[in-house]
Amino acid sequence: MKIQILLILLCFPMFCSAWTGAVHVTGRLMCGPSPYRGERVQIWDPNFLIGYSLWSEVSTDESGYFSIKGAGDDWSGVNPFLWIPNYCGSSTYVNKQCTEGLIQMNVPEEFISGTHTPSMTFDLGTLDLFRFKQTDRFWLSSIFGAKKECRYV
Repeated sequence: MKIQILLILLCFPMFCSAWTGAVHVTGRLMCGPSPYRGERVQIWDPNFLIGYSLWSEVSTDESGYFSIKGAGDDWSGVNPFLWIPNYCGSSTYVNKQCTEGLIQMNVPEEFISGTHTPSMTFDLGTLDLFRFKQTDRFWLSSIFGAKKECRYV
């Protein structure tokens, strides 16, 4: 019994001490000369062993601009990334539209605060999504064929 209590006491700090982080990302998304309107932009963070945590989700405005803030905790450190399904230039088949790629962009470490409130803003500037094509969403998902996302239109 004493050994179990000792093990619990030794492991307790590891389970209570998670890394904390927050980010604020802004930018404008274009599809060639047109704004990328009403489309999803998300912030994700890889979890300790496997999987991902969604920190935040917004949609671009009529001009393609977005401003997204997110925060979270993880035992292995926080490494948030921006994730954007790229429907720019995609075709529709039988009422179904699939992405031309999935954009995953890491937030630079200097823009990740150590609290639940972002301290700096990472401005992407203007990105033309027409240039991006075959970007995998998540490494593990790509093994199982999740290289595209589809939606009904």
